[in-house]
Amino acid sequence: MVMRRLSLAAAVLLTLATTPLHASQQAEINAMLRGDERLWSGLLTASIIAHIVRRCDALEGPSRFMRRAYFLPLYNRARSMGATRAQIEAFVEDEAEKARMEEATRRYITQRGARPDDPESLCALGRAEMAAGTPIGRRLNER
Repeated sequence: MVMRRLSLAAAVLLTLATTPLHASQQAEINAMLRGDERLWSGLLTASIIAHIVRRCDALEGPSRFMRRAYFLPLYNRARSMGATRAQIEAFVEDEAEKARMEEATRRYITQRGARPDDPESLCALGRAEMAAGTPIGRRLNER
């Protein structure tokens, strides 16, 4: 009975000791991935495209195949920086990281004179990006 209690106590202590470490490791991975300009810029481009095509019925984004081809180098970059697949997925799914990305997306849109919730201004922004041949514009098409 005493041995079982010690084993249970040891298991609880081990769990408590490793949980903050894991969370701390993920926080470090998130900061590293967020801090890489090329990776962050690539994800921001994808976020802006998604924001535009969700609200502008006249424009469409890249095909599923092209999206995969776009994200593969970003994924490989994150892996080359030392992040595991699980850590990359945790970064992408992290609510705080999603909020940061949404804020950066809205900031990009408003800095270019569009309104994030106005389809007409988003369509105009998308077409301006297309005309300028920006990384965003190269991935948008008229429907």
